[in-house]
Amino acid sequence: MRLKFTTRGRAALVNAAHTGTRAVTVTQIGVTDRAFTPDPAGGDLVLPGERKRLTTFGGKAVADDVVHLTVRDESNDSYPLRGIALYLEDGTLLALYGGAEVILEKSSQAMMLLALDWILADMDANQIQFGNTDFLNPPATTEVQGVVELATAEEAIAGKDSQRAVTASVLLATLDARLGKGAPSTLGKSMMGRGDAAEVRADLGLKGAALKDEGSGKGLDADSVDGKHADDFASKSHTHKLADITDLSLTQLVPPGIVGHFAMDTPPEGWLRCNGADVSRTTYAALFAAIGTRFGSANGSTFRLPELRGEFIRGWDGGRGIDTGRAFGSTQADALRDHTHDLFGDATTTGAGGRISRTGDANSSFNTGAVTGGASTETRPRNVALLACIKF
Repeated sequence: MRLKFTTRGRAALVNAAHTGTRAVTVTQIGVTDRAFTPDPAGGDLVLPGERKRLTTFGGKAVADDVVHLTVRDESNDSYPLRGIALYLEDGTLLALYGGAEVILEKSSQAMMLLALDWILADMDANQIQFGNTDFLNPPATTEVQGVVELATAEEAIAGKDSQRAVTASVLLATLDARLGKGAPSTLGKSMMGRGDAAEVRADLGLKGAALKDEGSGKGLDADSVDGKHADDFASKSHTHKLADITDLSLTQLVPPGIVGHFAMDTPPEGWLRCNGADVSRTTYAALFAAIGTRFGSANGSTFRLPELRGEFIRGWDGGRGIDTGRAFGSTQADALRDHTHDLFGDATTTGAGGRISRTGDANSSFNTGAVTGGASTETRPRNVALLACIKF
C-alpha cells in the first residue's frame, strides 16, 4: 500500500540544519469510512471524514523502503474502512491513504486487525518510528523476525519463491524431485563425503588408471580386453558395403561393357543378354558411352548389343598378324584350313570295293564310303553352353 506524504509531514522529516532527515514518531492512526482521494499536492491537514484515532498499533521498518504496520480496533464500532492517516506526536498529519474501495468491514462483534506494508519511494523507512509496539507481526526476512507463509511442495520444487518458508516434508519432496525418491543411496552419501578423487575411486573399486589416460604400469592393461588380445576372440558376423572396403564403386570394379558368362539362364542384376538386341541409348547411357554403335544401331536413339548366342569368342588380333585384316567386333564364319593327309593301306587288284583299288598302271582311287567320323554340320571343339551377358 502506498500512503501519500503531506507537505507538513515531509517537512517534519527534515532536520533543523536542513542537511538531511531526522527521525519522527507516529503516535496515532486515524480511520475513516469516507471515500476520498488524497491531495496530490500534499495539502491535506486532517483525514477527511475521520471517524476516530487508534493507539493500538505497531510498526517497524522491515527494509530500507518498507514499513510494516499492524492496526487493531477492539471496540464495538461497526464501519467500512476506506482510509487511514498517520499522526506524529505533535499532531502533524504525516501521511494518509484513501480511495473508493472498502479496505475491510469492521463489525461490532469482531475485532479489526489490519496488517499492511507501507512502500516508500524516496524516504528512509528507518526514520519513521512508532511510539507503541504492543502488537506487531512484521513479515519475516533474513534479518527480521516475523510472520511467514508456508510454501507448498510445488512452490518449493519450482524454487522461484523468495518469500515462503519450507517445512521438513516439503524439503523432502524437493530433494526427491531432484535426486530421486530415497536418494542418495548409502554409496552416494559415502562418495559425497570423500575428500579427493582417489577416495571416490576406492569406493567404486576402480584402480588408478581407470579415470586417466595412463595404461602402462598403472594397473590397467589398456591394450587388451579382460587380459586377452584381439586374436583370442572370434570375429562377429557382419557385413560391409564394397565401397567401405575398397573405396571404389561397383562401376569402377566392374565397368560397363565387360562381357561375362554365367551359369544361369537369366541375366543377373546390372547385366543384359548378348543377343544382338537394340536398346535405348538413354536407359543404358553408361554402356552406350563404352561401346557406342560398333555392333550396329537400328536408329538414332538405340544401339545394338553384341550377338554372342552360339558363338565362340576370339581375342581381337589388333595388328598382331595372326588374324589379319580383322575389324574389332566383326563376325567371322567357320572355315577348315587347307591341309593334306598321307594314306597307307593294303592294295587289292580284284577291282573296286576294297580300301584301295588299282587297275594296271592307272592312278589309285580312294573309296570315300570307307572313312567315317563324328558326323555334324560344323567343325567344333567340345564345349559347354553358358549365358553370355554384358555389364551396363
